[in-house]
Amino acid sequence: MRLTPIESPTSPLLWLAYKLTERGIGTVITPLKTIYARKPALLPLLDKVTRYQSSTLTIDSNIKLLIKAYGSLLNGCDFCHDIALAEVIRNKLGEEKFLRLGQWAQDPQHYSPEEQAVLSFVLDYHQHHATSDVVYDTLCQHFSETQIIDIVSINAIEQYYNAMNKPFNLIADGLANSARAQSPDNSRLPA
Repeated sequence: MRLTPIESPTSPLLWLAYKLTERGIGTVITPLKTIYARKPALLPLLDKVTRYQSSTLTIDSNIKLLIKAYGSLLNGCDFCHDIALAEVIRNKLGEEKFLRLGQWAQDPQHYSPEEQAVLSFVLDYHQHHATSDVVYDTLCQHFSETQIIDIVSINAIEQYYNAMNKPFNLIADGLANSARAQSPDNSRLPA
C-alpha cells in the first residue's frame, strides 16, 4: 500500500464519515482512511454515488453486484472485489455464482440470459472501452433503456472506484471473510 492509513482524523467531517462507515460496514474501509482522509472534498461525491447505488436503481441487487464484482475482478481491484462479495454475502444472494465469475463465459449455465448479457457488456467494455452493437442489442433484449442506463452507470462507477484504488495498491480489507463469519453457512449456496 502506497499511502499510510490515517486512523484518527482531525476533521469533524472525516470523523463522522469514519463512524458512519464503521457502523454500516463494521470497519472503516481502507480507501476512506487513505484517499478520502487526504482529500475530504471527495466525500460529497462518495456520498452521492453511494446514495444513487442504494436507492434509485431500476435493476435488482443481483445484477448490480454482478457488475461490481466482475468489473473489479477484471480490473484486478482486490479491495473492490472484496467489498462487492461482502455485500453479496450480507444480502444472501448466493456467493458461488460470484466466485465463478472468472469462468462464466466457459461455464454459462450458472447464469440467466439477463446475467449473461450484463457480464458480456462488462467484459466488452473492459476489453474495448466501448460496447459492440451485438452486446448492446443483447442488453436491449432483456432490459429497458432506463435499466441499461443503470447498468452502464454502475459499471462506470465501478471503473472509477477501481481507478482510484489500484494506483495506491489498496488491498482487500477482509470484508467478505467478516461477512462470512457473521452469516449462516447458507450464504455460499448457489443463487
